[in-house]
Amino acid sequence: MAQTRKKPTASATGLRARGFALSHLGAVRKRNEDAVCIDPKGHFAVLADGMGGHLGGQEASRMAITIMRTLFDAYLAGPLSERPDPTLFLQRSFVDISAKIHDEGSKNPMLAHMGATLVAWLLEADHAFVAHSGDSRCYLIRDRKIFQLTPDHTMENEHILRGKSRAEVELMPVRHVLSRNVGMMPTKPPDVLRMPLALGDIWLLCSDGLSNKLTDQEMLWHVLQGR
Repeated sequence: MAQTRKKPTASATGLRARGFALSHLGAVRKRNEDAVCIDPKGHFAVLADGMGGHLGGQEASRMAITIMRTLFDAYLAGPLSERPDPTLFLQRSFVDISAKIHDEGSKNPMLAHMGATLVAWLLEADHAFVAHSGDSRCYLIRDRKIFQLTPDHTMENEHILRGKSRAEVELMPVRHVLSRNVGMMPTKPPDVLRMPLALGDIWLLCSDGLSNKLTDQEMLWHVLQGR
């Protein structure tokens, strides 16, 4: 289980963020395949979860975080006027990460078919950009209400979007299979959303180790208790 909270606070130059991360092995698996990184200056946060059942899951999530942090650092190092469009930057970054994870898995039979879910949060002026592939999620908590911003990239949701009823999907053995992840080839680009920030917003990034165990309202209660 891993989570990241981002809480914008007022400053002379606009909105700034501060955050923290928490990860726990849990009671089922022998290794923790979550990885997380938060920019100390509050510009970005990123979380990955290795694909369960694959030996390379832990390595895939580690690679995703390491590469994404390097790309974020390079993106933020340049003048604001020379930065690429944030949406294009995030899309290209996810595609690049996916290709590198796939290439690494192809070289080592022990890491074959490795992959990870990935969700990234970027602060740009008074907006947040969120990109994700897989079923790791981003929530926004605003005015003591919680909103799931990222739909899960699973075959279950894919079939529902194509018109299948939830009852029909429940009978499908592959409904929980991921329809997107970083490491999958050919790579599907991430979904990217842009949201205006408000003072006091809390952004929660989490893997399915949290969202599968707690309801949205339970997560809301725990986050507000920890403020």
